[in-house]
Amino acid sequence: MIRFISNIFRRRKMRPIVIDLPHKLKKQFGSGNFYTAGQVTSSATHLNIPPGLMPAAYAVACTPEEFTKAEPDLSLSDYQAVRAEIARLFKLDEWQMNCQTLVAAFRTRENARGNPPSVRHDGG
Repeated sequence: MIRFISNIFRRRKMRPIVIDLPHKLKKQFGSGNFYTAGQVTSSATHLNIPPGLMPAAYAVACTPEEFTKAEPDLSLSDYQAVRAEIARLFKLDEWQMNCQTLVAAFRTRENARGNPPSVRHDGG
């Protein structure tokens, strides 16, 4: 029960990164699977994403190389661990998770007009 509640709070904390950030990046820089660390920093700043969540933002929106440039104290295994955790929390396929798939899978709160996010599941 405690793990379930913990997951709810962790998912809520990650929502701006998984849902809002990919839409903001697309709006600012055009459609793409991944973005540079500078682009992610710019969009995350506009969204007021806290500094403590920036590694997750880079893991969602950057390639492994860009992630390690932006977070030199973290490794490729940290990149993979953050992506795995986000995929688990949002029931996503980690290997297909990129900004284009997140834009397609989730609507922003502005676009949802009070409806819950539209999530596509692969039937699994």
